[in-house]
Amino acid sequence: MRTRFITLLFKAMIAAAAAGCGSHTDTLGPGGPAPADTIPTVKSLSVLETDAGRVAWSQDGSLIAYDKIGADGYADVWIMNPDGTNKANLTDGKPGLPGKHMGNPAWHPSGDWIVFQAERAVHVGSSDQAAPGVGLFNDLWAIKRDGTRSYQLTTITAGCATLHPLFSHDGASMLWCESGSGLTDWAVKLGDFLVLADSVSLSNVRTLRPGNPSGAVFYETGGDFFPDNQTFSFTGNLEPGQHWTGMDIYTFQPATASLSRKTQTMTEWDEHGHVSPDGKWIVWASTRGYAFDPVTLAGYRMDLWVMRADGSGQQRLTYYNEPGHAEYTGQPMVCGDLAWSPDASKIVGYVFIFGQPNHGNVVKFELE
Repeated sequence: MRTRFITLLFKAMIAAAAAGCGSHTDTLGPGGPAPADTIPTVKSLSVLETDAGRVAWSQDGSLIAYDKIGADGYADVWIMNPDGTNKANLTDGKPGLPGKHMGNPAWHPSGDWIVFQAERAVHVGSSDQAAPGVGLFNDLWAIKRDGTRSYQLTTITAGCATLHPLFSHDGASMLWCESGSGLTDWAVKLGDFLVLADSVSLSNVRTLRPGNPSGAVFYETGGDFFPDNQTFSFTGNLEPGQHWTGMDIYTFQPATASLSRKTQTMTEWDEHGHVSPDGKWIVWASTRGYAFDPVTLAGYRMDLWVMRADGSGQQRLTYYNEPGHAEYTGQPMVCGDLAWSPDASKIVGYVFIFGQPNHGNVVKFELE
């Protein structure tokens, strides 16, 4: 999720106060440490793009979509090859689109369409609040892979927000989250995605509140569907007394109302729980090991972690914030949105210096 606009979200959210994070070891979770040779590790990494943000990998493996801030100060949706070549802007200056912030892309499994958030052309409030990582005044749109056609899919209530669209593996379902006015009282939305002869649309949209919390909570659909096309991962602060900055990774199956909490830490910030295409692993971003103030964000930083789909064998994957490691920069680094390659051999992710999100990198991680 987060950008320099994260402080706006902090001020707007309604949640209980929470203490800073504590330290933890590098192998935690139900079932205890797993054998080291069964857990994916990072073999190498490379920067594919600079001044860029949230990412999605096409199901056929041929293209990566991402958002990038342009010279006009607004984000656009771009695509590139997995080696970082042949970069192309899909949304800038296209007739019919709102023309402001457009980002947070999600590939339809067919590879023909990309769904993304788009800031309304006219609204009350700052465009900073409408950037892809915050989502105020954002509707969902779909654009053809070649940029020739686009369609508005949702129309939110004025003053509300949209975040993180994603698709089931069969392309029949689309998931995203929406807030009430002022970034409060979030909910998960699930709809049927229809591909017609010359257009796309959404129907049968349902509102989900996994766990049926009694008050306003934060939900974020920055995750994935499992191979069953029924169960999905998401982020939320569903536990009584849990500040939203202590959010955890969950999985949920709407048909059975089956809810499972995968990270069980009240004050660590766990987010972007992305499921491997085979459903075996979840990689997520976490503040684990770093104390931070939930109001001022002092000490805030995030690295990537990996666990089995059942929550066991939790192990650190990157070391951006640890001296002595190759990726260490000496700056407070934040690992954000990420996506798996179709063969689960690689991850592409958004990494930035805290406070400088518009200058983040899209990084490819080779796994072994």
